[in-house]
Amino acid sequence: MYQKAASPATVIAAAAREVRTARHEDLPRRLSNLAERIETELGNPETLRSIAGDLAPLALELGCGTVVGASSTGERIAGAFIATYGADLEMSQRRERGSVLIVDGVLTTGVQMQRAIRKAREAGADKVSGIVVAADHDALRLCNADPKTRVIALAEF
Repeated sequence: MYQKAASPATVIAAAAREVRTARHEDLPRRLSNLAERIETELGNPETLRSIAGDLAPLALELGCGTVVGASSTGERIAGAFIATYGADLEMSQRRERGSVLIVDGVLTTGVQMQRAIRKAREAGADKVSGIVVAADHDALRLCNADPKTRVIALAEF
């Protein structure tokens, strides 16, 4: 019997739920499994396109004119997004000059995202937003503490 494969976002969300429900002593192993799952999923070009597709409506809604990665994983996602949806981004009526979207795979502490946000602002970005595939809810809250920044997660743990 044919079974439809789970979408990349579903697979990653399931791994994120495992992190959320992990006992404290299991947390490092579960986080490592989540990061490994995301890396594995992102090794597939179809998965990259699928995740880029999940990000596209959010990026267009946020009116971002530039997309960058917060890490090497984020750079791969950003590259797939630009290759697939770059023309849509350029043609968006809501595109804001000086508006940057930072993307990443996993947000565990928020340090990489905050560093990327700071760099974008230092480079002259007027508005900075972030989208991650999966995020720790406390790290996400920390990144959103600044009212001038909005970071969104496709899945939380």
